[in-house]
Amino acid sequence: MLGIFKFISIVFIMFTFWEKTYNVASGQIKLRIDYDKTYTSYDLDFDIISLGKLKYGYEDDDALTFYPNSFSLGFDDPDRRNYDILKLSLGEYNNNFPEGFLQYGGITLWLNNVIKFRGYIDQLTFEFNEDNRTVEFECIDVTRALRDMSVENVFPNDYSYTLPYLVYLIYKKVFPDLEPLIYSSPSFPNGLYFKHDWKFTGYRTLSDFIIRDWSNVSDAAQTYFNFSSFGLFGDSRPADTFADLLKLMALQFGMVIGSSDYNKVYMAKRFSFTSSNLTNVDSKLIGSYKKYLHLPALVGARNKNTWGNEIRTYTAGDVQTVNANGDLKYKNLVKEFQTYIGSYGNLSNGGTSIYTANGYAVFNGVRDPSLSFDGHIAETICQWVYRTRIRPKDKIECALEGIDYNLFDSYEITNSGNPTLPFKPMPIEAYIIDSSSNLTGIEL
Repeated sequence: MLGIFKFISIVFIMFTFWEKTYNVASGQIKLRIDYDKTYTSYDLDFDIISLGKLKYGYEDDDALTFYPNSFSLGFDDPDRRNYDILKLSLGEYNNNFPEGFLQYGGITLWLNNVIKFRGYIDQLTFEFNEDNRTVEFECIDVTRALRDMSVENVFPNDYSYTLPYLVYLIYKKVFPDLEPLIYSSPSFPNGLYFKHDWKFTGYRTLSDFIIRDWSNVSDAAQTYFNFSSFGLFGDSRPADTFADLLKLMALQFGMVIGSSDYNKVYMAKRFSFTSSNLTNVDSKLIGSYKKYLHLPALVGARNKNTWGNEIRTYTAGDVQTVNANGDLKYKNLVKEFQTYIGSYGNLSNGGTSIYTANGYAVFNGVRDPSLSFDGHIAETICQWVYRTRIRPKDKIECALEGIDYNLFDSYEITNSGNPTLPFKPMPIEAYIIDSSSNLTGIEL
């Protein structure tokens, strides 16, 4: 009688890491690479030969929306082993899922004992150069995974929540240690930095109302939105991934939303007429700057706001149509977009998804101090999109000493007595090794 034997192969995963510290112009940096050495007997052993620019930025020049941070890395590989070690780790099946990226090719960069970057190797940039026996690749911030995560309902029920809490829940998916704390200081340690100034008036009756002023962080944490009523979740959701959802939230609330460093998320107002609170960088300039016309002027903006199974259209400027369907006469001269925040009408006839407290509903009681205008958020955003594009906008490029620049701040070059150049950065390229930065900005 023949026996039947079943052989089971058991593979023990061996996670390990390489780590080294260097002193550079910006201070002390420490770099760590996490990898799996299940299928090799060798350990990573190398010296860094290049640590490229740490890049922060946005995906488009006008909307200033979500973009993952990145930097390039190169090291020596005289025995041709380091490339193969990482290739075997990156080739692991479990590395195909976002939750495995940090174990099979994770990159962590500390600057002066603070995590400056945490991400993983971009496999499509991973290469070995035989001529000088070096390995080079791009490192992508962990927030990149938000592009691959389909939007799901992050709330336990249909109650109303604050905007900072929604943003916190999204980033918590890639920053497991993110704290649910909101700060008004840009030097915040771990959590969310919030900078905005809208005022919301919520009424119970005409004589009974509560105002929330977003220039106070505590008020932003007490302004509630029924996000489920926006249609953000489900099969017909307007944003397919969490990265898309962040873009939509940034547009709807007139903000820039992003991550400056690991466990640090910023939410800052995007629009303003004033040139106050600008950081002058004249003394930091390296060489000369460049500017050139980048965004042409527009004649109008149109916002199609969808809420409550209805579409309400708001316009600003000269928006001409050619038929009853609302087709634009000059499509290239009008900025069109969609929002989903619900509020319309007044106390006697209307609907809303915004509250300053339980029972205190916000209809057209949203005020932007810069506009001196009370209305709906959909109206306010439409006004801002138009007013910021009625004049052409320059792109400014400059190199600066140091690396302490933020995407949520605005800067100026006084131009030696000529008209000041105020701008908001789009990408910032920080060179940690020699402590310098390249800023590319859009004129305010």
